[in-house]
Amino acid sequence: IFQSMPRSSEDRLPASGVRYLLHRVFVERHGWFVEGLTNAGESWNSSSPASFFAEHAGDEAHGVFERRLGDRGLSLHETAVFAATLESLVHEETLERLHSTHHVLGLEAKEDSATEREAERVIDTYMLMFVLGLNHTAVAPETVLGALDQMDVIYPNWHQVQKWVREVRKEVVS
Repeated sequence: IFQSMPRSSEDRLPASGVRYLLHRVFVERHGWFVEGLTNAGESWNSSSPASFFAEHAGDEAHGVFERRLGDRGLSLHETAVFAATLESLVHEETLERLHSTHHVLGLEAKEDSATEREAERVIDTYMLMFVLGLNHTAVAPETVLGALDQMDVIYPNWHQVQKWVREVRKEVVS
């Protein structure tokens, strides 16, 4: 994708190009729509892709990428580093959410020792918190456990979500 995009005479992409490229890569590779990378009805050059770092990696990381982008844009290598850093942040957040899910359920965060039933319960709870937009760092176990019993009412497509997640897990595990 990088080679097909308009670049500067120094072979660098401007912020709008980096934002578009990362959006395309994450959607194609992972199916992710990363907040701050999608245009959401705006023009592609209306915000910097580095804004994602302010919330997830702190002001220092945000500043580094923002300066690089603002000065001359990013080279292919810098864009790849940017993408890898974003992927790493998403991975860390996913693990944090998974460990929070274990905590909410009163289980140890040892993924390799769960029974099949525990694994399904963790996955259901993880998806419940995701679908309902619950703050995984602050949610009370009672809130989650109460919602688990009411998910058919709260979220009518809950059984389809469970079926889909189990199919994905089966494909990944096999």
